[in-house]
Amino acid sequence: MKSVIVGSTTLPGSHDPKTAFTDGSWKKPRQPGSQGKIYWPKGWSKKTILAHSGFKGFGKSLVEPINMTVAYSTPTVEDLRYNFGHMKEAMDGKIYGRVSNDNERTAGELIAKLYGTGNAIFFSSGMASISNTFDALLRSGDNIIADYGLYGCTHSLVTKGLRANGVTINLLDLRDPTQIGRHINERTRAIYFETPTNPSLHLIDIAAVAKEVKKSGYTIPIIVDNTFQTIMGQNPIDFGAHIVVGSATKAYSGHGVVFAGMVAASGLFIEHLFFEQRKDWGATLGPFEAWMVSLGARTLYLRFDDMQKNAIKVAKMLRDRDDVLKVNYPLFDPMYKYLHKTGQMTGPGHMITINLKGGAEAAEKLVKYTKIFEHAVSLGNTASQMIDPGGSTHFFLTEDQKRAAGIAPGDVRLSIGIEDYNDLNKDLTQGLDKIRRKSA
Repeated sequence: MKSVIVGSTTLPGSHDPKTAFTDGSWKKPRQPGSQGKIYWPKGWSKKTILAHSGFKGFGKSLVEPINMTVAYSTPTVEDLRYNFGHMKEAMDGKIYGRVSNDNERTAGELIAKLYGTGNAIFFSSGMASISNTFDALLRSGDNIIADYGLYGCTHSLVTKGLRANGVTINLLDLRDPTQIGRHINERTRAIYFETPTNPSLHLIDIAAVAKEVKKSGYTIPIIVDNTFQTIMGQNPIDFGAHIVVGSATKAYSGHGVVFAGMVAASGLFIEHLFFEQRKDWGATLGPFEAWMVSLGARTLYLRFDDMQKNAIKVAKMLRDRDDVLKVNYPLFDPMYKYLHKTGQMTGPGHMITINLKGGAEAAEKLVKYTKIFEHAVSLGNTASQMIDPGGSTHFFLTEDQKRAAGIAPGDVRLSIGIEDYNDLNKDLTQGLDKIRRKSA
């Protein structure tokens, strides 16, 4: 079978489709693909872009309609054949809703503009965005370098799922990027990490990681999960990352009602994800869910700012209590001052992890005694939430793996919402005071 030339991209014919690493499509994250440069009015700030999320242009509705269709009609056989054969038309949603849909493209254009990448694509969940990115880059015999501090399902994916397919994993503490040089080799296909990490909130210097990779002599994609910070807290692309992944289920949509995962990268790499991953694996974001992400994103700036202001106050209050042994919050990390100065982190974010004096029993009681904080496995919502990460999101890690990731008995992860700070303060204070009285 011959390859078919489509737009600026050659779609694979009979050759190995796993070319996303070897063809270097990921190397220039700001490079457009066959869809061309993502258009938004020149000079708009992130705040203004977010406020107009879903807006489709002058003379049309101010909020994009939801196009709930399975397929798209074309006048002739030649028209449909053309859409199948040309990447731009296929990605624009002119064929079939599972391949692409109008609302998903609108959400993708928003993300691409915010990160300044050549393009962006959505999947049906954050984990789908991560697993499809890995699948595009990796083959049996390859290896990746990742940080110890990974979300529980990501940790399981890399240590079990990828290993089952013949990929070897080097888990390192990337707070010390100099370790990369001792483990990187000719079969390394990705450097992957979160910053801040989940749930220990360790900070990783993206530019320092990029420097160490360059020093090694190898050219390897740096992939950063930016779920915690979102584009409001940092842009990894500006500091040497090639690919940004994340769960738009969290702060982007912001209301805990939709699953969505995003990838921002070069237009050429996004075409790999579109044609070789999402089209066949089928983890497409539906039009309603995409519409909800675009709608929720309109208030991301306001929500993130409010959650962060609350979190700063909550973290300082908790640090002053003698029954809280440790408060993991970027503001208190010595690395934060440097990363804030360089511009990597614009603020400390809305996530806090604390370790309680009474250990696991105290953590269980705090969940029981607080009333405002929802006991639920998610984050980034308008309502504050808390969990015991060792007994929930990271339940399936071994005790050694938990220790390596900085997870200890008595840890409680807090996602701070937009409530009145005084109410949050009272709720946590009465819960901790009650634990102290019961213990006494």
